[in-house]
This record gives sequence, structure tokens and C-alpha cells, in this order.
Amino acid sequence: NKKDIKGFSPQTIRILNNYGWPGNVRELENVIERAVVMTKTELIEPENLPSNINLFMRRTKKKTLSIPFGTTLKEAEKKIILETLQATDGNKSKAARTLDISTRKIEYKLKEWDNRNNKAGF
Repeated sequence: NKKDIKGFSPQTIRILNNYGWPGNVRELENVIERAVVMTKTELIEPENLPSNINLFMRRTKKKTLSIPFGTTLKEAEKKIILETLQATDGNKSKAARTLDISTRKIEYKLKEWDNRNNKAGF
């Protein structure tokens, strides 16, 4: 296609980064090709992406999280990780990408909190 596309809008990049890509590189390639065909501007915008990706983003749209003043850092970290896991339907990889931490870190924290709960119960 002989269009002069300059790139992606920041919002589109955020969507593409946060999407899970179950079809991996092939799916990404198809989405970009489709977006190039659909766009009428120099930048690919979210509305140029397929509806399934936009639906995913609406479902995981940024939510606000309230952490009261005086909350300890450990309590805030736990709340942020657990709320992010809930927003990503328990998908640790998506939650890790959203928080810019490793999946291993999430697994470690979940195990740590589970161990604390078990010890408190005895």
C-alpha cells in the first residue's frame, strides 16, 4: 500500500504494548497491515485497530486506584499488584507488563503473601 504512514499515536503504542498477542508476531503483523489500510492520516490511531483489540482495551481501561495517606509501602504494593491482576483477569504476564515488573516478581509476591496468611492462621 503506497501510504505515507509516519508511525503510531502514543495511545496506539500503549494499546499495542498492553495487548496479550495470543497469535504472537503473526497476529501483530496482521493488525499493523490492517491498520495501515484503514488509516486516513499519517498516524495509526486506536480506531484503526481491529475491534477485538479495542474491546480488550475497553475492558482493561485504566482504572484509578485509591491508596489512603499513611498506607505502608508494602500494603500499597500488595494492593496495586492484586488490583492489576484483577483487571487482567488473573493473567500474570499482562499484569507484569502493565506494572513494568517481571512475572517472576508477581509470583514471588503472591507466594510471600500466601505464606504470611498461612502463618497468621496457625
